[in-house]
Amino acid sequence: MIEVKYGDLNFDWCVVLNFHKKAGEKPTYSIDVLAHLTTDSVLQKSTSDLQPCPLTEKGEMKAIPIQHTLIRDVSAIRVYLPDDLRTKEARQSVLKSVQEIKRRHPLGLPLLDPIKDMDIKSKEMAACVKQYSTLQTRINEHPLTKTPELTYLYEQYERKANFERQVVEAKNDLKKAQSLLQIGDLKKFKRVLRRLGYCSSADVIDLKGRVACEIDTGDELVATELLFNGVFNDLTVSQACALLSCFVFQEKANEMPKLPQELSGPLRLMQETARRVARVSIERNQL
Repeated sequence: MIEVKYGDLNFDWCVVLNFHKKAGEKPTYSIDVLAHLTTDSVLQKSTSDLQPCPLTEKGEMKAIPIQHTLIRDVSAIRVYLPDDLRTKEARQSVLKSVQEIKRRHPLGLPLLDPIKDMDIKSKEMAACVKQYSTLQTRINEHPLTKTPELTYLYEQYERKANFERQVVEAKNDLKKAQSLLQIGDLKKFKRVLRRLGYCSSADVIDLKGRVACEIDTGDELVATELLFNGVFNDLTVSQACALLSCFVFQEKANEMPKLPQELSGPLRLMQETARRVARVSIERNQL
């Protein structure tokens, strides 16, 4: 006998008639059982329309196929079946046997022990049975198992777990969307680097690109262009410091101070370089 549950439908204890193995990457088993159904659903042809009937109420026994994943418990008790189950009277006699078995075991039917009943002596099975027994003992001793609010608390926890799963899925979807956006930005930026000579057509970083990687303050492209154009070669230390201060100066001024010729010249070169880099960036991003 096996206990069968499908979602919220509890088919209680059913009698196994036969089983069939379905080959595949993950083999499945179809099991024919004799289940107690409501008189209305017995006539239904689709298994999804079947409704279980409590063993204490009036119903009818019917042979139905189930997947092995619907089995919740396997009992060590064996029911002897009539030779011919095609008649309703024969099937109902099996129902009486099941009712009698449940009456004799008010605390629950004895479950099938794989070691004692099936004589499986492997170490793996012994370890699984021991782990199952330990976990079942911990569950039974947990204070929540005796609280009348267990069902409510379980539903709330399940709801919370579903929300957490949805949050994780939403974050993953957001990361994927951001990655797609970043891929588009990356393609545009690579076009700018190729145009300015920082990498080859095969996206291999050249000397200018390696120099730009070492600059971590200010605009890397503008500073690298100034270096490779030789702007700093003829500047004094004071002029170089004044020019480099433009890359880190943050304050805003309402009026442009009048600069001497030795400072206005390098500033004009930097502005022209910045305009060129900006123009290339705009042109490449529009492609």
